[in-house]
Amino acid sequence: MDLAGYLGVAAAKHSALTAAACELGALAAGASRNQADHLRRFGNDIGLARTHVDDVLALHDDLVDGCRGLRLVAAAAGDGDGRTWCEQQAELLLARGLSHLRQAGLVEADELAGFARPVATGRCAAVVPPQPAGR
Repeated sequence: MDLAGYLGVAAAKHSALTAAACELGALAAGASRNQADHLRRFGNDIGLARTHVDDVLALHDDLVDGCRGLRLVAAAAGDGDGRTWCEQQAELLLARGLSHLRQAGLVEADELAGFARPVATGRCAAVVPPQPAGR
């Protein structure tokens, strides 16, 4: 699968749930249609960013199981080992999601933004590659 196809599947499988939860939660709390739309976009971007992070973390599992996660697909497309690309994309998606959050004009925007950063990107930097057995 090429990179664009993989991202389409990732969006449909993973970020759609986060997007729906954000939108439905906003509507249940009495948000306007405009606010709910921005929160859906926020959830979509944060969910997709999380997919990038998860695929950086799952590289060892991908190699053992023979799967091709986003990091490997990005590497095959010529983006180095794929890790840096995944981390950059997660940061871009986070920035775009936070922009939607600001546009929603919510009082709780700062609190949600504080929650979004570690969910979307926080664990990338802490990942240590697995060591071979016996070390």
